[in-house]
Amino acid sequence: PMLRHYSQNDMHVILNHLEMEIRTLRQEKIPLEDVIAIKARNHKISHVNQTLVVLRGYCKRRGIRI
Repeated sequence: PMLRHYSQNDMHVILNHLEMEIRTLRQEKIPLEDVIAIKARNHKISHVNQTLVVLRGYCKRRGIRI
């Protein structure tokens, strides 16, 4: 629905920014004792990863080359 308004270049930029964000989240150094912070980081990673999966699937169905 809302994704139809994005061009191929826009989708490429969005995916690149999400991939950079997930790399940044994975590089965070969190002490192993801080379980709450680890859960929060994993939750963020999960959300960004799910967004990437949805966008890649959308691009594949619409024939948008990324």
